[in-house]
Amino acid sequence: MKPVYKYIRNIAGTVGTINDRSGVLSVITQEDYLILGDARAAYLDSHGYGATEMTKIVSALDAPTIEEFIARAEGCGMSIVELEWFWTLD
Repeated sequence: MKPVYKYIRNIAGTVGTINDRSGVLSVITQEDYLILGDARAAYLDSHGYGATEMTKIVSALDAPTIEEFIARAEGCGMSIVELEWFWTLD
C-alpha cells in the first residue's frame, strides 16, 4: 500500500488521495496567505482544500461574527467544529 501524502477535499468531503510527493501541489496563493495568515493558509493547504472551497472560506472570513462565518462557510468541506476552531486562528 502506498503512503498518503495528501488528501483532496471539497464540498463532498475527502474525494481523493495523492500517493506521490511530486503530486503534492498547492492551490494557496500569496494573496491567500496575506488574507488568511500563515496558520489558516497552512491548514487549508495541508488538508487539501480546492480552489472553490478556498474562495468560499476566504470570502466568509469578513463575517462580523463566528455564527455568520459558519453560515457563510458551511458546505466548504469542514465540519462546524472545524469552522469554529478555524475562526479562532490568527
